[in-house]
This record gives sequence, structure tokens and C-alpha cells, in this order.
Amino acid sequence: MPLGESDAALAEAGTAEGLDIIIVDTPPGVENHPTVMRALIRRADFVLMPTNQGGPDLDSVIEWAKLVKREGSPSAFLLSRTKRTARSFAEAKLRLSKHGRLCPFDIRDLEDIQRTHLNGLGVVEVRGAQGGDDFQGVWNFVAHELGLGG
Repeated sequence: MPLGESDAALAEAGTAEGLDIIIVDTPPGVENHPTVMRALIRRADFVLMPTNQGGPDLDSVIEWAKLVKREGSPSAFLLSRTKRTARSFAEAKLRLSKHGRLCPFDIRDLEDIQRTHLNGLGVVEVRGAQGGDDFQGVWNFVAHELGLGG
């Protein structure tokens, strides 16, 4: 759905029975839609901001985080496609922690994650696949932030 239709979609979802959470996965280039993004941020109970550990991605997400902070929504950074042994991983964590909260879990750059996507599955749906714990940890963090579950 185009970003411009997000208000209508959220209004429709908000009237649905039995929904506890709505997740909006925004496309790249969100900075090209400032009005819509501000409206989404204002309605959000929590904003998770994924980024790779490379310099240009960090620059972009840090600027994005400034907007989220100005709008007053709780948020955290999430490092994704990480290579934990690379120096850039530690540098990214340090840099992001200067600008906001950092999810205590990261999503590693693992072959199993890429391969399950090709089959239309999530890595947590494949027994024995590496990376499921990464996603479970991120979910536990987000659920805690939203006050869901134990």
C-alpha cells in the first residue's frame, strides 16, 4: 500500500476486533514523505529503527531518530545484517548509543536468514536454522516495550 494511504489503513485496522498490535514496515526513502511519516510517528506507541552497521546507513538513521525524538515517540535502534566480529559492529553500537536507545539484540547477517526468505518462510519457522534466536530476542524486547505478555 502506498504511504499516502496509511491513515485510512490504520483507521480500518484500529476498528478490527481482536488486534493487540499493528506493525507498520516503512519503505526506504521515508524522508521523502515527511508529512505521512510524522503522522505515523505520532500514532506509534514504539518506533524500532533498523540499520546496517555501515557509515551511510548510520548517518541516515541518526537523522531519522532526531525526527522521531522531536515527535515524542519512544524508540530504539536495531542493528541488522550485522557482522559481530567486524570493528564496524562495535563502532556502530557506540555511535548509535550516543543518539538514543539501542535494542540489546541484533540480527546477524546469516545465510539461513537469506535462504528462508527465498522459501517464503521466517527463520523462526525453520527448525535448526541459525538466526531464530536473534528475531526472538528482538520480539521479546519490543513486546516488553509495548507492555505485551509476561
